Amino acid sequence: MDTVVKVLVIVLLVFSNTSVSGSRALAITDCNGDKCRYLPIVARSKPVTILNTTVAYGRGFTFAVRGELQNTSTDAIKDVVLQGAVLIGNSSLPIVVTATTSFEPVLPGQIAPFQTSNRGYSGLSVLISDTMEVVSYVTVTETNLSSPIVVLNQPVSQSGLKSVVVTVTNSQTVPLTNIAVYAWANTTDLDQHYPAISAISSLQPNQTVTRELRISYDFYDMGFSFDQARATAIGTIGP
Repeated sequence: MDTVVKVLVIVLLVFSNTSVSGSRALAITDCNGDKCRYLPIVARSKPVTILNTTVAYGRGFTFAVRGELQNTSTDAIKDVVLQGAVLIGNSSLPIVVTATTSFEPVLPGQIAPFQTSNRGYSGLSVLISDTMEVVSYVTVTETNLSSPIVVLNQPVSQSGLKSVVVTVTNSQTVPLTNIAVYAWANTTDLDQHYPAISAISSLQPNQTVTRELRISYDFYDMGFSFDQARATAIGTIGP
């Protein structure tokens, strides 16, 4: 005689944009003792590491939350959305803020800046009450993009450090085209390009090109220190 065995089916709801605590397991049917079979609850880790977060202030009593993240996966990602919350002055009511990366896609291992939209405030201090976290992203499994080698070469001093000079080298064995070079400084000054962008039409294998990118655009900007600067690039593989 066939034996009827009840099997507890575990449906694992794991979303790439939720933490382990947000995972759920649902029992579709009741289960009795040793006839149950369980599947482990395993949450997929996010492919993004947030490196730093800060509040940047601009003229006219404006602020934004900005920072840097790194793609720690083996695939490119895009449409990255981050959320956090801030407290303004002595208020105990958090204000939710949303940020996106300043360019996309972000290639494997690449670092990218992110920033919220500018908001007005009354001149009081702004504190980050809830750390920025990635709430959604899209994985790009196939791409013909590559990140050439970018080296911060030297600063350019104009009433403080306002520009950087970078060298961009194609380490591929094939040409790169439509290269976008990005440079930024992770400061609390909102009156800066985040990032500054320069274009290179093409790079042959092992070819190196130099570019100057002006990060600060405001006359009253006091500049930034060279160790706050970072640069990267993205190009299309092939002609």
